[in-house]
This record gives sequence, structure tokens and C-alpha cells, in this order.
Amino acid sequence: MSTVTITDFHFSYGRTTIFSGLNLEISEGITVLLGPNGAGKTTLMKAIVGLLKPKRGTIQTSGRIGYLEQRFETMDGLRTDRHVAYAAWAAGLPRTECYARADAALASVSLGDKSRSKVKHLSGGQRQRLGLACTLVSDPSVVVLDEPTVGVDPAQRVEIRKQLLAASENTTTIVSTHLVDDAARMADRIIVLNSGVIAFDGTVAELEDFAPQGLDSRTSELEAGYLEVLDA
Repeated sequence: MSTVTITDFHFSYGRTTIFSGLNLEISEGITVLLGPNGAGKTTLMKAIVGLLKPKRGTIQTSGRIGYLEQRFETMDGLRTDRHVAYAAWAAGLPRTECYARADAALASVSLGDKSRSKVKHLSGGQRQRLGLACTLVSDPSVVVLDEPTVGVDPAQRVEIRKQLLAASENTTTIVSTHLVDDAARMADRIIVLNSGVIAFDGTVAELEDFAPQGLDSRTSELEAGYLEVLDA
């Protein structure tokens, strides 16, 4: 079983403390991180994938890690299959396997018909799915995705959620988002971070239980529960 184990995690930017003794274990399935700006979601993700070093404490992961940053940088002059093949090679796969793995990864995110197209001709949503293909091409056991549906239209969001659900089997998938609707439709577990502290850790249904009575009809129970947790 692939897991992420965080023990006594401390991290600061200069004199600004972000985390002070965080303990957390994340196992297989989709764990969604919710929280306001500055809550520590991106910092935690970068620490999990090794881009930031804890000031104190440890982060242990099992197996290969795939990471998709919020702002996925593309090489617009490349064909999409070459872009993903490069990601496979950079992840350490044998050169002889890279193109076959790239084609399979593109097919898994419904971009198989764009494999010979230049990246510059892809739409915004297709570029996000290209980033997902680059993340999944090495068959990681831990997948870390920072705002994977940001800036895409509703139809593309639905498509990306479907692909994440399909890819999450036997994988520890960690997704950050500001979109409560995305969390409702794909999370096995929700963790709400607020100022570097876990304000909630549980299921969608358990977070909905925090919703107060007499909701505005335009507010979902999950949104209301999330806001109640932040205000507690």
C-alpha cells in the first residue's frame, strides 16, 4: 500500500511560520486538501514531493511520485507525444519505453487523437490534461496535484475529475483545490487546512454534517460545512 507519512513537520518562510508540528498519514484513494489562500496547501505539497525541505520533522513516501504544479509549464513547439515522452524519460523510464508509455498516458486522459499535434494548438483544458498525462506517465504510486482544474471550463473539469477517479485505483492521490464542488465529486477523504493546522479530517458526508440549519438554497451542505469548520 502506497502511503505518505508526515511526522512533526515544521516549515517557515523566513520569520513566517507555516507549519508547526504537523502529523498526518495519507493512504490510497483521493485525498482533497481544502483551505483558504495561505493555509499551507501548496507548501505541504511541495514538501511531500521534495521541493521544500522541512525545518524539522520528516516526510516519508513509498514508491515513485508524480507531481503537477498549478502552473504547468509547456514546451509549445513540441508535439504532445514528445512532450509526454520527455516527462517519462525525465522520470527515469528507459528511453525505449518512453513513446509507448506517452501514447498510453495521452489515451488515458482522452488526448490520444492529439498525440501528433503541437502543444501550442491545444486549448487550456487540453493543456491541463497534458499535464496530467505527464504526471501519470511514469505510473507513480503517489500522485500530487495542485489545483488541477483551475482555469478550465465546467465540461473540462468534469473530464479531468473522471480521469483522476480512474487513475486513483491503487494510488495515493492528493489534490488541492478551492472548488468545493470538485471535492464533493471525487474525494474519499477531505482535509481542511487553516493557517497550517488541520481544521477538519474526514469524509464528504462528515463535513456536510457541520452545515447549519436553514441553508440558503444557493449554498451546498458541503460549502456550508466547510465555512463552519473555518470559522470554528
